[in-house]
Amino acid sequence: MKALIIDDEALARKRVINLLNKVPEVEVLGECSSGKTAIKEINSLKPDLIFLDLEMKDMDGFNVLEKIKISPRPVIVLLTAHNPDASKAFEANVCDLLLKPFKDERFYKTVSKVLNTILREELDIDGKIQSRLGFYTNRSTGTIFKIPVKQGNKTILLEPQDILYVTSSGCYAEIYTHNNKYLL
Repeated sequence: MKALIIDDEALARKRVINLLNKVPEVEVLGECSSGKTAIKEINSLKPDLIFLDLEMKDMDGFNVLEKIKISPRPVIVLLTAHNPDASKAFEANVCDLLLKPFKDERFYKTVSKVLNTILREELDIDGKIQSRLGFYTNRSTGTIFKIPVKQGNKTILLEPQDILYVTSSGCYAEIYTHNNKYLL
């Protein structure tokens, strides 16, 4: 998992980086000292996890979150020295909030929560894919039905086992097989 640390205080960034360096599952991509820099870095580096200070000199953390353009959205852990408005944190769909100064134990509890959240999401996606593929299987014979994909004025029938992966592209789905890409 790739992480980006955003805080206007150098010592705060350094502390989070030092703590994260002890977690083998997390790779620190970098650090940002301002909201404007953070927006650019988030959109270009596409981190999986962001530690975000709520109160920076140029803008607050919620403004940064509003300007994130990447999908899927990273897991967010808010950092603050003041009691934030909890309702705004819930609305922003953050994973956790660390009140500065925080103890190492509390930090690692948050990291464990983040890792469990991401693992649960990955398992959920795998389960959904398996259930969708199961939909195309005849329960009595075990034979697999073909998936119809309209391409122009033709309909192509794809074998589910030939599909490598499917991505979202705006309003469309891109279906990748060994030989082709289909836009749906």
